[in-house]
Amino acid sequence: RSLRIEQIGADTLVQLDGVDIAILRNTVARTLTRDDFAITDEPIEADSLLDEILERGFLRVGTLSDSFSGMGVEMSRAIAVALFDDPDAIEFVVQEFADSFGNTADGIVDISTIVVQNLTRDASLDIDYGPIYFYDGITVLVPADSGVTSVADLDGLTIGMLEASTSAQSLTDAADDAGVEITLETFPTIEAMFAAYDAGEVDGVSSIRSVLVEDIRLLSDPDNQLILDEALSKDPIGMLVPENESEFADVVRWVIYATFQAEEFGITSENVEEFLDSEDPAIARFLGTEGDLGAALGLEEDFVVNIIEEVGNYGEMYARNFDEDIIPRGLNEIWTEGGLIYSPPFSGTAPSDVPLVDNNDRNVLEEVRERGFVRVGVPGSAPGLGFLQDGEFTGFEVDYGRAIAAAVLGDPQAVEFVVSESEEQFSDIANGIVDVTALAITHTLGRDTPLGINYRQWHQPLGGSGRSLDRGNFRYDLRTEYPRSSR
Repeated sequence: RSLRIEQIGADTLVQLDGVDIAILRNTVARTLTRDDFAITDEPIEADSLLDEILERGFLRVGTLSDSFSGMGVEMSRAIAVALFDDPDAIEFVVQEFADSFGNTADGIVDISTIVVQNLTRDASLDIDYGPIYFYDGITVLVPADSGVTSVADLDGLTIGMLEASTSAQSLTDAADDAGVEITLETFPTIEAMFAAYDAGEVDGVSSIRSVLVEDIRLLSDPDNQLILDEALSKDPIGMLVPENESEFADVVRWVIYATFQAEEFGITSENVEEFLDSEDPAIARFLGTEGDLGAALGLEEDFVVNIIEEVGNYGEMYARNFDEDIIPRGLNEIWTEGGLIYSPPFSGTAPSDVPLVDNNDRNVLEEVRERGFVRVGVPGSAPGLGFLQDGEFTGFEVDYGRAIAAAVLGDPQAVEFVVSESEEQFSDIANGIVDVTALAITHTLGRDTPLGINYRQWHQPLGGSGRSLDRGNFRYDLRTEYPRSSR
């Protein structure tokens, strides 16, 4: 077979029989020979990203600044602890914001930090998001002696922002609402943006409030700075992970949730040892002294203990990175304190002996479009959620099923509702009996990891107050990788 190796800039293009098969980034073509390649007609089963990271021995994290601080870096260290019991088992890659998406999708980094979630990015850039770990909003930083105190005072000024950020649309909309005209100038990095501002090349800079607070330190006169009180947007921040790497996404998701749940339980880096003998079964499962939730993720049973000891809970992370007098917790309080920081339960068992198909090569969206209707699993006996009465289905779950049909097929009636038996509720979705299911099933770690399914956004969290959450209703769909490899 014909193998060709060609230098393309800093990279090497590899062709087999005239077909491009790989681009080796930052690789010199002349250093390679045919003997460096194994050519086979048999398909090669690639390891998952999680297996690759474990074999490599460290995590590659894309960040926007070489300060290596902030909530995203804190969460990255927590993931490194879970995987390697070492918060420093990380290779940081400083990248321009616009490159965060491609670098993550292409595997140059395993995760990227400080990225606002929105529909366009989630749907079109070959990335998935981890849980939201910080709720923020765009605003503007100006010199305190500039006389500017609101967006209405920005008329005629030039404002800097990062390339590809959501700041431009939000700030333009706010300026239009205020009846003022502004000029926008974009920069590839935070450092470049703040350097231009410090040199007087722009009159102010716009970004999410947390970034502005963190990087005021870069300025020559940090005390002469004012962050406008106005929040111009909703900016939920989470990790970027490569699309369809379910095993790794599970780890990222539940490590972040672990920091939330630790604060809810009142467990800190200072007192975690005191909780190891707790008789509270929820705490025992959480810390791994009972059960096998760590094994469900392919991690050590005490991975949560290690995270808390090395990095701390969410509140400890927040206190290290933000002055609450400047950025109060607000929405970033845990839910029991009136905020939005909320973890599903570290619990759960589900049938594990039901044969599940391999969904790697399925495109469920195309299947639905070709079929012409959506198959939606419903409980059939849960008033208010999914209930069959007089031959008609009603409830939240039914309405969401019709909403999916309306979005995908343009017809809210293009739905076939399927009532599943409780013992089949997981296998029906993984095995394609239904396309999406809504069976009032609590999102738990024990169900999220081994059953060939993924949970989606919570639409009606229920439950009591205090340390335990007993119930919640969540949507979930099939995951792209099953079964979980043994390690």
